[in-house]
Amino acid sequence: MNVITILKRAVARALSLVGVFMLVVAACIIYARYIEPTWLCVRHVRLSQAPTVRVIHVTDIHFKGDTKYLEKVVRVRDASPIFQLIGLRPMTWHHVG
Repeated sequence: MNVITILKRAVARALSLVGVFMLVVAACIIYARYIEPTWLCVRHVRLSQAPTVRVIHVTDIHFKGDTKYLEKVVRVRDASPIFQLIGLRPMTWHHVG
């Protein structure tokens, strides 16, 4: 094998890896921007046949002024829970230092 063939294969392999990396990054961005923020998942879990306590756990709300999305969240909240657990994470990152 000559040097030019080896270099061509190395460049082709490097470009392939860069392409795969760019596809993975694009998929992550699309998921984070368009899918996950509008994904509202409701699960009903019964721990007994005659439940006496109703708990609602709401977390990771990406509210940015969308009233239709907020109405869905409020409907979940209005299910008359005895306990309501709300977990939030910051939407923006601030550098301290």
